[in-house]
Amino acid sequence: MKKIAILLIILLATSTTFAQNTKRTSAFNHLRHGKLDKAKDAIDAAAAHKKTINDAKTWYYRGNIYLEIAMTDNEKYKDLDPECIDKALESFLKARELDVKGKLLIDILPRIMACGEQYYNKAVRFYNSKEYNKSSLNFFNAFEVNKNILESSVDTGALYNSALSAGLAENNDLAKIRYGMLVDLNYKNQGMYVTLSNYYKLDGDSIKALEYIQIGRERFPEDFQILITETNLFLNLGETEKALNNLKQALKTDSTNASIYSAVGSMYDRIVNDTSENLYDVTYTNLSGGTEQKSKVKNSWFEEFSAEKGTNVYLSNQVMKGKIAIASIYLDDVVFKTSKSEGEYVIASASGILPKSGNVKYSIKTEGSTISEVQNEAFIEAENAYKKAIYICETETSQNLYDVTYTNLSGGTEQKSKVKNSWFEEFSAEKGTNVYLSNQVMKGKIAIASIYLDDIVFKTSKSEGEYVIASASGILPKSGNVKYSIKVVKDNKVYFDAIYNLGALYFNRGVNNIQAADVLPYGDENYDTLKNLGDDYMKKSLPILEKAYELDPDDYSTLFSLKQIYSRVGNVDKYKEVSERLQNL
Repeated sequence: MKKIAILLIILLATSTTFAQNTKRTSAFNHLRHGKLDKAKDAIDAAAAHKKTINDAKTWYYRGNIYLEIAMTDNEKYKDLDPECIDKALESFLKARELDVKGKLLIDILPRIMACGEQYYNKAVRFYNSKEYNKSSLNFFNAFEVNKNILESSVDTGALYNSALSAGLAENNDLAKIRYGMLVDLNYKNQGMYVTLSNYYKLDGDSIKALEYIQIGRERFPEDFQILITETNLFLNLGETEKALNNLKQALKTDSTNASIYSAVGSMYDRIVNDTSENLYDVTYTNLSGGTEQKSKVKNSWFEEFSAEKGTNVYLSNQVMKGKIAIASIYLDDVVFKTSKSEGEYVIASASGILPKSGNVKYSIKTEGSTISEVQNEAFIEAENAYKKAIYICETETSQNLYDVTYTNLSGGTEQKSKVKNSWFEEFSAEKGTNVYLSNQVMKGKIAIASIYLDDIVFKTSKSEGEYVIASASGILPKSGNVKYSIKVVKDNKVYFDAIYNLGALYFNRGVNNIQAADVLPYGDENYDTLKNLGDDYMKKSLPILEKAYELDPDDYSTLFSLKQIYSRVGNVDKYKEVSERLQNL
């Protein structure tokens, strides 16, 4: 009886194994006849059974069935499993793992690659339907199949599309990771360095933003937009000198660009504003006899109060920037005590016991300061740069120039520098081709990049600003003739900015001189000189600001400056005109 029982068990096990092999064979036959639902049920059963779960051929068949589901256009089967590509890839990887002798390897590897292609196609569908988070994930899956599984190639195009999609989904953290991977792979795309840098700038991480843009500068030293992006980062970090050096280098590339001259003027203008007034630390005895301190006060600071005979008065002027520090104590507008000190970092102090009651005035200032020298040099440079920008805008007749980056017929990235308006390129391309066009404006204010498919706009982008890039990209929904087209729509913004900034440069210099005169003690010999100099700069700014007013009659800063000047020169009618316009803004 025991022998019969053992025989029955053996027969039963053989029967069960045969049944599972039959399911696998049935799955294969259903697949051959296109019955994907039955094939799926049969192979899932075979793959789950302990007798066939470790058979490479089971998983190979399973991968083929799920891959076919992923690729079918048959409405009956295309939605059998939303994770069909994932399961196909999982199956082929399992088959490769179990195929220790490598008998199936030659069939498995092309099918793994086909899974990568299916991820890419799925990503394109999500991209075109603007489901950018999903397109980013599937483009990345396609990249991973090639890089980490096949280990035969790196599909940087898929990785770039993943980064681009993440950005369009406003998933900036993911976009930063993907673009960072492209930087590590030395992907040849100038625009991505600007994009990645801008993401970190938005996060407030100017150091990281500068790090990536400088990698871009090293790899693309002639790229204008990378240069300008680095320049702006230098400005954010307060490194004005480095920013100026960049702009000077940009002028070597394009010495007829009014925008760059205007930007150079703005850089020097910043130096003028940053150093227009020396800063001090002041310590003094106040009305109640206590010691008081003020940090970083402006030139020329003063304090007044009444004091009794015998009061101890003290004033210390600690110069933060400058060469000659002066501290003066006046009693009834007559110098009572004064002190002068020279050096890079100096303190001038004056003190004494009042010989009589009266009005006390503390006054501090500097003379012959290094800051004034820097300020004057920067003022002249700013003035010349603005004038050059205005001259170019008024006399320029040449065509606009651009830098163009685009994907070409072979799928590679190509760049052309300083192409003329309006440049275009045409070629035939297949459905699913990734097309990209970037229009980097060298001259002009509104950049436009357009991609046509069979003479119909497929993708277009417009970008405005002082230094701009317009880029358009997409996955072709059908085969056809592709045409890249770029152009610029000009406006007067550079011209207006240069004119206004020159007028404001003179206006601010006039205000500074007038304010410096106003704080001088009564009867100071420098009062008339400073006041007259201030009035002269005010008058010099007037016709320039009036020109800015003609170009943009609703600009608040222009109107405000003109109001101050008209008030000072006594032009009542003009004063009323700009005052009313200001009120109506």
